[in-house]
Formats: sequence, C-alpha cells, structure tokens
Amino acid sequence: MIIKRYYLGLSILFINIFIYLLTVGCNSNVNNYPYELMRSNILKSESLLNNDISVYSIRSDTGQNGNLSNQELFETLDVLERLKQFNDELNACFNVFELQTQWVYFIGYYNGDNKFVDSNDLVNSINQKVYDNNGYEILCTPLKTVFVGEKVYNHFNNKIIEGRNFSESDFHIYKSDQAINIILGAEYQKTYEINDNIYLSLHQNNMEFKVIGFLDYNTEIKFPNGSKDHIIFDESIIIPFYNINYSPTNEYEDYYQKIYYHQKNQCLIEILGTDRDPYITYIDEIKKINEKNITEKSILNVYEKLLKHETYQKYANIVSDLADKYDLYYSIPLMPYKISRIN
Repeated sequence: MIIKRYYLGLSILFINIFIYLLTVGCNSNVNNYPYELMRSNILKSESLLNNDISVYSIRSDTGQNGNLSNQELFETLDVLERLKQFNDELNACFNVFELQTQWVYFIGYYNGDNKFVDSNDLVNSINQKVYDNNGYEILCTPLKTVFVGEKVYNHFNNKIIEGRNFSESDFHIYKSDQAINIILGAEYQKTYEINDNIYLSLHQNNMEFKVIGFLDYNTEIKFPNGSKDHIIFDESIIIPFYNINYSPTNEYEDYYQKIYYHQKNQCLIEILGTDRDPYITYIDEIKKINEKNITEKSILNVYEKLLKHETYQKYANIVSDLADKYDLYYSIPLMPYKISRIN
C-alpha cells in the first residue's frame, strides 16, 4: 500500500483542445428538467457502441476558480457519501458511459515485459522505490489498465478467447478484501492463466484481482475526435468500474474510495437522439476553420454556437445543479464528441 500523498493523474479519454477550457455558469433548478422523459428515452435508445454515439464528458473543477482542491474537498464532512450520491443521480438522469484509462501498480520486483508498463520513461518507472503504510521501502511499477462500465462489457461477448466475460455481479464490491474479477488483453496469455490472482495497488490501496478471461487480439474502441484515436486492449488489464458497497475501515481505504468515486464521476453521458445534435453543430462549424483562418473571432463563433445549443444548456444545467446539490465541483465542457463501436 503506497502512502505517498500524490493524486494519481487520470489519463481520462476526454477531448483536449481550446474549447475544452471554456465553461458556462448554470443557475437553473434541476427540478425543471424532465427526468422521467429522459429515462424513457434512455430505455428506447439503442445499446451503447452498437453505433457511433455522441457524448459529453463530465469533468472535475476542483482547484479552479476559487474551488477547493482535491485534498481540501476530501477533508470536508461526508464527502464520500456525497460523491456516491452524485454518482447514483448521474446514472438515474443520464445514459452513463464509463471508459477510462488509469494505471494500477504492480507491487514488488517487476520482471515482466516492458510492453505492459504504462510509461514513456521505463527507466524511472519500473521498480520505483516508495514506502508503504508501515514505513517499509517497496517497489512498484505502473501497468496499463482500462476501467469499463456496465454499458461496455456486453460488447466483449464475442471477443473473449478464453474464460468468461464480466457479469453484473462483477460490478459490485461488498467488502474490502473481496477479490475483483478482471479480464486481460491477449498478450497476457503468455503470463497468466484463468483463476490466477494478481496483487496490485489502486489509489494507494493494495487489492487482490482474479483473472476470469482474456480478450481476443486487436480488440479496440475508437474515438474519432478524442484525445486518443483508439484504445487497443491487447496489453491492458481490464477492470470493471465497480460500485463500492461498504464503508471504509481505515484512513487509507477512505482515501482510496474518495479518489475512486471522484474519478468515477468524471464519466461520459450520451447525448440522446435529436436532429439538433450538438456534435453536428461542432463539426459543421469546425470545418469552416483551418490553419489559415484560425482567429479569435472564428473560435468565439464556435464557442457561442455550442454555448447556445439547447441540448448543451439542458445537460450542463442538470450536471451543475446536481453538483451544487451535493456541494461538489463538476461541469460539462462545451465540446461534444463521438465514440465508435468495439471492434
């Protein structure tokens, strides 16, 4: 268990261009929006990843514009419960799509293949020296990892070459020592077998993971206009984006759960079918801009069209009001984008 108090950087698959930093203030009442209608539309909508879908990302605004920092937020009263309740309401209001990259650490001397290590600086990343909760020096190595939500795993059904896919029960953890079932990319077949246990550290918390399956080679998901154009799972550990259904038993578990739910809340929400799809608005406007005519005016033109888009205003207001309700800091960036099916 690693006690160095740094906030693990999230390699979340959100777009990262100039529009991303532009935000809008939202003061409307959350009760003004037709939750039941949205839920009805969700039930009627096609399954995620069967076709390209448009999404907004939810981002954290901690440490910005006078907001509390992560560390300050985590020290406020009942914050873990508020983070979990916010997550529950997001799932009640939206078609939530969870897919994030986030490294976990192999604890102990790592002599595995470098291709599994999540770093561009292998020399300083493999077998890093840190200290555990008892002050003992240990070695750790970051490994490529992808967290997938319940709306994603069904699309692995035809991609499992050994073992089994996730099931609904894999997305619920009821005690701190419960082994978490994982799926490994195809390249791991030479290293592990079905039912092998792997001990890894996530957010400074040592955990046991159990191998239940392997994905086929070249399984990938595409992000046509995202910060990454695609993810190939071959060299990754795939962890279910589980719900934690127990209270922390010590300060280290408390810290782990707070970071975990802070990350889990930075999800993607599907933009449900509409002829005025804001992604189409973005594409139409961005096509008008090229390297020769990028000006302040052209950027503001795209900004204002997205800002005034009724779909953006509706979704942004709901997220803002939910964040205010639980005294948290989340918002939706202006830029929508598309994700494609798993191949």
